[in-house]
Order: sequence, then C-alpha cells, then structure tokens
Amino acid sequence: MLDTVDGFYADVMQHLKAWSAAPPKVRAVPEDDAVARSGESLVSTSQSSQDGAEQA
Repeated sequence: MLDTVDGFYADVMQHLKAWSAAPPKVRAVPEDDAVARSGESLVSTSQSSQDGAEQA
C-alpha cells in the first residue's frame, strides 16, 4: 500500500501547481471610437467617477 501511495505521489501529485488566474488582457481601442476621433485619450492618472467628490 505504501509503495502505491509513494508511486502515485511521484507520478501525479508532485507535478501539480496551485491555480492562479491569468493576467487581464488589454482591450484594443476601435479606430472609430469617439475618444480616438477627438484626439483625447484616457491615462491611468485621469480622474474617474470613482475618485470621490470634485474639488472646486
């Protein structure tokens, strides 16, 4: 029995890795997008509606 368990571990279990999600993929911006036509673009430092109240 112990030889069977040791063999199973050696053949199968030791090669398993913990699952991890793939990194998110960057979406391509369509050429006819209104933002692309206006020449403006969003950057990671742009304010968003999630940033809180606007400052006067």
